[in-house]
Amino acid sequence: MISYKGYESVNGVPFGASKEEVIRSFGNPNMETLDNSGNRILMYDDFSVSLDKESKFFYFSVCPGSEVRINGSPVSWKFDGIRKFIEIDGNPREDSGFLILKNLGVAFVDFHNSEDGDMSDKVIVFFRKGGFDRPTEYEKPFNLEKPKRNK
Repeated sequence: MISYKGYESVNGVPFGASKEEVIRSFGNPNMETLDNSGNRILMYDDFSVSLDKESKFFYFSVCPGSEVRINGSPVSWKFDGIRKFIEIDGNPREDSGFLILKNLGVAFVDFHNSEDGDMSDKVIVFFRKGGFDRPTEYEKPFNLEKPKRNK
């Protein structure tokens, strides 16, 4: 199970932890790679840990189907199951398929775009303070009403 404590830690590993601390807690990754910005990504079976250029823990991405808790509350992998987190956050934002909850430090990727049961593109991202603070030209308020499907 993945347990996230808002802006503080994932499974007890604090944001800002070193690569060594991350590996000590989560074990050796299956693979390491660099993203387009030069940040290191440690890839595990059901999640990945992103380290900034100073090798400090700043993002945690969870793959579909994993058991996840946010501040002690279980998360469902369906849109209706994340509605309570949208309401708790109070200021949901949307940007290019990301539903960003800046007050909780969570982003849900592709949850509101597909209700067809396709889990393959869904990801939950936990981030440290400041992780999504800079709005982009595409960011807009998210309408809490369940999106209507185009037919």
